Amino acid sequence: MKPKLLLLPFVLLSLNSFCQTNDNLISIQGNAIICEIPELFVTNISISSQDSLYSKCSDLLIENYNQIEMAFEKNGIPKKELKSGGINISESYSWTGRERKMNGYQGNISVILELPYNKQTLNTVINTLKNNEFPVSYNLSFKLSNSQKETLLKKAIELAIENAEKKANYIAESMGFKLSKIKDINFGYTSYKNDILTDDTNVFSMIEEEEVMEQDISLNPQKLEIKKTIGVVWIIEE
Repeated sequence: MKPKLLLLPFVLLSLNSFCQTNDNLISIQGNAIICEIPELFVTNISISSQDSLYSKCSDLLIENYNQIEMAFEKNGIPKKELKSGGINISESYSWTGRERKMNGYQGNISVILELPYNKQTLNTVINTLKNNEFPVSYNLSFKLSNSQKETLLKKAIELAIENAEKKANYIAESMGFKLSKIKDINFGYTSYKNDILTDDTNVFSMIEEEEVMEQDISLNPQKLEIKKTIGVVWIIEE
């Protein structure tokens, strides 16, 4: 899958918009944004149970979890793909007027399922969850794979540095000075007052499934962004 590239537009509003000069140095901010369709989808599943007795609540919770494992394996998704995020059993209360009454116990297991995205796998997951004997709450989201992140970050860094170099040359030409060698390259985040960098930001698209669907679904994942801002410091030639 070929990444689609989007460079932030360069508009020279003023010298301070993109650079800082001090002691014959010029600090330039280079920006790049790369957009890509994510390869993975993540299903966050919440399995619950409730009973007046602690032991029965715990047993029912484990039974429900085992049913989920078997249902996914039956539909071709190995149970090893199910990653448990945590288990919790707590007291359950209700209020009658000002009086609090203990109803028993409620349990919850959070499970994460991360798989390569395609229509068939997506519908297998949804159909497996909706056809259980007990209700399961879940939501779906999309994410970039590790290989996508590495490739896009590398390209974003290259483009951000290239963007900074173009800005530096534009400013040097318009101000009538020449650039010497690079003194420093900053990667990451600095304090707001002297900030010539910004944080990396990933924007994620979330889809919540609230109703039982009777038909197959085909989703078009929203493109996700990797943003990179890098500061490059040049020495001004005297």
